[in-house]
Amino acid sequence: MKRILCIISLITFYTQAQTIKTGVATYFDDLGKPFGGCGVPESIVETSNYVALNVFNTPGNGTQYVRPIKGSDLKYMGEFQNGRNCGRWVRVKILENCISGQNDGALGLAFCRNGGKWMQDKFYGAELEMIVTDACGDGNGWCRDSPYHLDLHTTSLSEFELNGQKTTGMYPTYFNNRKIEWEYIEAPNYTGDIKIHVMEAAQRYYMPILITNLPNGIHKVEQKVNGKWVNVPMNSDLGQSYVLPNNDAPYTIRVTDADDNLLNEGREYKFGFPSSCGTKCLPPTTEVSYTFIDPISLSISDSDIFGKWSLSVNTKDGNANAILGDIPKNNLQLKVIDIVGKEIGKINIASENTESAVSIGHYQKGFYKLLVYRNERLLANVSFWVAE
Repeated sequence: MKRILCIISLITFYTQAQTIKTGVATYFDDLGKPFGGCGVPESIVETSNYVALNVFNTPGNGTQYVRPIKGSDLKYMGEFQNGRNCGRWVRVKILENCISGQNDGALGLAFCRNGGKWMQDKFYGAELEMIVTDACGDGNGWCRDSPYHLDLHTTSLSEFELNGQKTTGMYPTYFNNRKIEWEYIEAPNYTGDIKIHVMEAAQRYYMPILITNLPNGIHKVEQKVNGKWVNVPMNSDLGQSYVLPNNDAPYTIRVTDADDNLLNEGREYKFGFPSSCGTKCLPPTTEVSYTFIDPISLSISDSDIFGKWSLSVNTKDGNANAILGDIPKNNLQLKVIDIVGKEIGKINIASENTESAVSIGHYQKGFYKLLVYRNERLLANVSFWVAE
């Protein structure tokens, strides 16, 4: 597979304080078929430790409102946020258990009532990182009377850790729909990039896509149409699925994360309709391969720069070529470094008559960076990935 990459040389770091939320927890066995509330089939969820968020926030009211929630019903919207919190990760902490009393989740009635007491036990403080991939729209008190209720995948109840050790025995005897606290986090130990899938029933004039392996959720998808970015509508409230408004392949999209930042500084992902689908996709999802291009950041102090440069790196079978485009080529130095910063290749370009595509060597699978200099002054850097 061929990948095309350009990476900006200026990286902006953004942090946002997260609010810790408290509620009660329930559990459920598995996602619906063919997929859960975020549009992701169980077979491709990044982890079996997943949760569902409340669709509605209607204490004492179990009414099923039309989804996605619109208009005057927006006041009933729960933490699911019409799918906008899909694909995000959360860190969940186990709190008190209800001892004795009645803790049945009856709509409009107190939890742990009739003599019940919330008590700490040996599971108090256990934590687990989980992904949001489903929606809870039930009409019971768990989903409606606790705005920050989480519905936890049953198998995850045996995965919580306390003091570095996995807890055992909380499910089923000591869970009892106990209290929890939780917060949104970025994907732990994130590697790689997003995955793009074409969804069931996709065809020439209907292109629903699904995006998984997100570093920080997904708030928006845009498609480049005739050189301009247009918003892609969400597929109902399936928060990780969007329907492309323009069906002329190849398709180019970019993604905005849950902090409303462009993913990878505005990386453009380009892909086509999967040939395995024929004229219409039948499986719930079909993953597609793609190429991607990143915006370029250049030194504006260089007197030779006028307008925008075109700069990229193409890789195929381990061979890498720098595509210099309209970069002034006289007296350039190209240096390749590996992921730990070791210089492993160097090319000097003295003539303006140099071909646009310049071989920069053969490399093993991994990430590398091409540094572009003129007279020992760094003009730009381009990160590139060598696939299998």
